[in-house]
Amino acid sequence: RFGNSFKDEFICFLEKAMVFLLVPALIVFFANFFISLPYIPTIYMDSFGNEPYGLLKNYIFLIHHAEAIADLASFPRFCGPFLEPGQLATFLSFLLLLLKFDFSKKSRYVLLVALLVSFSLAGYVLALMGVVLVKSHKMKKFLPLVCLLVVAYFVGVNYNNGDNLLNKYILVRLEYDEEKGITGNDRSSKITDRIFEEELMSSTTHMLFGLPHYRGEAIGGSGYKTYLVKYGVFNLLFLILQ
Repeated sequence: RFGNSFKDEFICFLEKAMVFLLVPALIVFFANFFISLPYIPTIYMDSFGNEPYGLLKNYIFLIHHAEAIADLASFPRFCGPFLEPGQLATFLSFLLLLLKFDFSKKSRYVLLVALLVSFSLAGYVLALMGVVLVKSHKMKKFLPLVCLLVVAYFVGVNYNNGDNLLNKYILVRLEYDEEKGITGNDRSSKITDRIFEEELMSSTTHMLFGLPHYRGEAIGGSGYKTYLVKYGVFNLLFLILQ
């Protein structure tokens, strides 16, 4: 096992690397609201030969989907050098957790700003859980956080009659849905849902080890259902224990 010094150095490396990548990415991101900057048209092709994102605007430090424009209908959520905002936000949530949400270094606010403008529900929820986990022994510090969340909720719901980014990308997706649990639980396709319910849940063996014949196919969507269909609970537990 590596010692604590190596772990600390590695976390420090990740922090500095992300700040280095995100500063120019954020500058380009906000500049694009006012001027049209040159970009490299790029196509991403997955291992199945599909092009799930269409044409991408590649700004070196920043990637935008070509069809995204700077308005509420299709706000270009920040994803930095990642393909999706959720990927960036999830990474930053765990990185901030490793940093114990300590903002004594001003550069760490770059990570926070990048997380916020991703408008990723998964990133927001993971970050909130991380704050609770890290700061659970300091209950007095939760009052400002609770007040901030309450204010953010009422602003999001009421500002411009709910026609705003916070309400559209976060609050609405937290509403209860009879089928999904919450509206934002939409990471799997109908095909994946059907396979999960009709094939995977029909057998204990399938549930434990997955359905290998789907591993080479893009069955649609992402999230835990897609992983369990392909690999099962046993592999998921093994992955977590790693």
